Amino acid sequence: MQGADCCVGGRVGRADCDGVGVDSGPDDGPVIRVAAVTTAQFPLMAAQAVAWAATIAAQWLIAMGPIDWIILTATALVALIIAK
Repeated sequence: MQGADCCVGGRVGRADCDGVGVDSGPDDGPVIRVAAVTTAQFPLMAAQAVAWAATIAAQWLIAMGPIDWIILTATALVALIIAK
């Protein structure tokens, strides 16, 4: 078999598969692409986490109700007075 994909010396590549293997070298293209995609996903995941946290915070504030808003406002004003 000439020029077929086969395993030579533990590496898969284009080689002469008649018993004497000639490896064409590593193909790093897919590895670099996977690394780039994985690296690019981290800022995306961070943005999604911040958006989800903002959504949860908004839902929590809405669910508190007016009595808790008054308590929160009074607590914040006391904290501001103590800080100054």
